[in-house]
Amino acid sequence: MDTLAAQIFDMTSNQLRVDVASAYRFHMYAHAAELERQGALGKLFTALPARYIPEVGKRRIESRPVRAGLRRALSRVSCLREPLARQVIADFDRWVGRQTDGNVFTTLSSFATNTMEMRNASGVPTVCDRGSWHILEQAAVLHREAQAFSLPPPHIDPWIIERELREYDAASRIFVPSEAALASFIRRGLPVEKLRVIRYGVDLAAFTPPTIERTAAKDRVTVVSVGRVELQKGVQYLVAAFRAARSEHHCLRLVGPADPAVCARLRIPDSSIEVVGAVPRQRVVEELQGADIFSLFSVHEGLPLSMLQAMACGLPILVSQTVGNGVIQEGNNGYVVPDRDVATLTARLSSLFSNSGLRLQMGASARRSVDEMGGWKAYGARLFEEYSALFD
Repeated sequence: MDTLAAQIFDMTSNQLRVDVASAYRFHMYAHAAELERQGALGKLFTALPARYIPEVGKRRIESRPVRAGLRRALSRVSCLREPLARQVIADFDRWVGRQTDGNVFTTLSSFATNTMEMRNASGVPTVCDRGSWHILEQAAVLHREAQAFSLPPPHIDPWIIERELREYDAASRIFVPSEAALASFIRRGLPVEKLRVIRYGVDLAAFTPPTIERTAAKDRVTVVSVGRVELQKGVQYLVAAFRAARSEHHCLRLVGPADPAVCARLRIPDSSIEVVGAVPRQRVVEELQGADIFSLFSVHEGLPLSMLQAMACGLPILVSQTVGNGVIQEGNNGYVVPDRDVATLTARLSSLFSNSGLRLQMGASARRSVDEMGGWKAYGARLFEEYSALFD
């Protein structure tokens, strides 16, 4: 939408105007950018300065960076991490509540609970955007994984849980990115008519196959997994399967922030498994373009952007049922393996290791699949459809 059209749109009070609240990036800046492209964005409320958000026009951004910066500076002090997080979120929520005036309000889950309840009480349609499973389902799954691997159960702040549950109750709609996430809410008794599946997009221009085409003849085959190295992402199962299937010609690269306790329990890194750590986006592109197979075996998940990015980079996809449900077509653009099934994951890895032609065929199909999904533009069209229905 051009500038003049956007200005005219702003002056027309009976038009859709969605305020979006998300302290940090996640997928929400793309969410706001797509609404802006369609002339339906009121404001994006965030904790990052506008200069870090090139996707959205500066006149649409309201930023609250001070407390978030303090939290980041002190986050390594473990005893301060939780109380600081609470303060930052509560402050952000109060600040958004004083400013928002859109005729629809949406927030990334837990960041603007009081504002959502206030807007809902005023008759404004509200949306909770939840990027993963119902929080109680998430907590239960992670607790079981920790017990199975003799690790301390991950801590989820009860204050955050309470806020999430309030939002699920107050929201006019709950947006989730996958059928697995949808099912988790239904299991917890949420009415299906309140829930909507809206799959994320991917930047098809930034994530592309390598300029030097992958070839069948390679001395070393690389598996890459992009995501936090922790129990939720199923690294415990991927490492076990990789060790069972590997030879001296295979390597596994784990790209993302690593949980030291999980790494110690799994005895990684080793001679063929590298823990790369957190890297900037351009490095993620390079890791995907330099790999031969993408794998992610999460035990709970929304819709991992890293999988869509790997598809865009032309990689065959090997994922758990939780990750690939609804996106990966078995035997076409990848393989979907039952959750926690190490034996089947090992067999699928072995078949991809030994069949370079299959890898190339599946990788090309993965790129075609993600092209057909339509990127962020298709995601934005689905958002606009849902918001318009709420506003009407």
